[in-house]
Amino acid sequence: MTKPVTEANKVAKQIGKTSYKESIGVIAASITDLATAVRELSASKLKRRAVLVLLRDMTNIGMSDIETVLNAAARIDQEYLKP
Repeated sequence: MTKPVTEANKVAKQIGKTSYKESIGVIAASITDLATAVRELSASKLKRRAVLVLLRDMTNIGMSDIETVLNAAARIDQEYLKP
């Protein structure tokens, strides 16, 4: 049985085939992409509560925990990447 190819698997394979400096660039780009995607989700037509309810339903994780993760993901680039 083959493993489904996810974006994370693709990034991991790409990192495995690159040098240290290139790997840093791939990780930094992934962090930027994550933060951008979460900010775009927040700016979309979906209400914040709808996103929280959908994620809670899919994961059985509390809405306050999900909100904490989404808030952190939206600013992860500002916390961990140099301007």
